[in-house]
Parts: sequence; structure tokens; C-alpha cells
Amino acid sequence: MENNEIHIINQRKIEITGIKSVEGFDESGVFVTLENQALIIYGEEMHVDALEIDDGRMEITGLIISVSFEKKKVKKSLRERLKR
Repeated sequence: MENNEIHIINQRKIEITGIKSVEGFDESGVFVTLENQALIIYGEEMHVDALEIDDGRMEITGLIISVSFEKKKVKKSLRERLKR
């Protein structure tokens, strides 16, 4: 299993390593796939500032409201996931 790191800075910036893919994003959330799980970040006015899929790195700014993990990949649209 690959290591993942998540750094949240002042609830306004999040840095993630170990991502495999970005499934979708909009101003209210970002959905990424890690090695064996999914990561969902909910927020407001969110913007992807850096994305380096080859390096597995991503930076997002905006108001971070919550971060959650899902063990199994469930096929739902990003809108369905973000409306929880």
C-alpha cells in the first residue's frame, strides 16, 4: 500500500500526496482516488491550484469543511456525492 499524506493549513488549503486519479471537482468538493480508497473533500469556493498526477500530488484552496474516506469505490456521480 502506498503512503498518503494530507496536510490542512488553516482550513483554507489542503495538500494531498499519493493520489491515483481525480474523479471530479467543483466549487463545493473534490473526489480523488487513493490506492485502495476514495477521498472526498467538501468545502466552499474550492479551487485546484496544483495537480501532478504523475507525482500523485494535489493542492486545493478554499474553505475546507470536511474530509472523508470511503473504503469501497462506489460508482456515483460527483454531484450525488457532494449533496450528502
